[in-house]
Amino acid sequence: MTKVTIPNARLITHAIFMEQESQLVLGGIDGVRCFRVQLVSRHEPDQNLILNPRGEGMSVFLHEDVIFPDRDVTWVKGMRLQSSGKGDRAKDNLISVWNMTQCNFYSYTSLD
Repeated sequence: MTKVTIPNARLITHAIFMEQESQLVLGGIDGVRCFRVQLVSRHEPDQNLILNPRGEGMSVFLHEDVIFPDRDVTWVKGMRLQSSGKGDRAKDNLISVWNMTQCNFYSYTSLD
């Protein structure tokens, strides 16, 4: 198992991992943040499940912390990714985030 520490994060309640873009979107008490995820392993991803099922020797790095521009949505109660692609192959991403009093929609593109 690989442990990842997220800097300056408190009480994360929602997480969306977009595999094709290698991006992690987190929602919680401090609002919504986005990270680009870099996985470093000794083996290829397909072989890693068989040869290294516990994730030993694998490292995870988080880059380019992006805080979504509207910090009004704190204490995130729900978060959902909606895309025009099939499955994880998102083309046009729309992230909806809500709390007790409001709902915000973010048009989202890759960080690259």
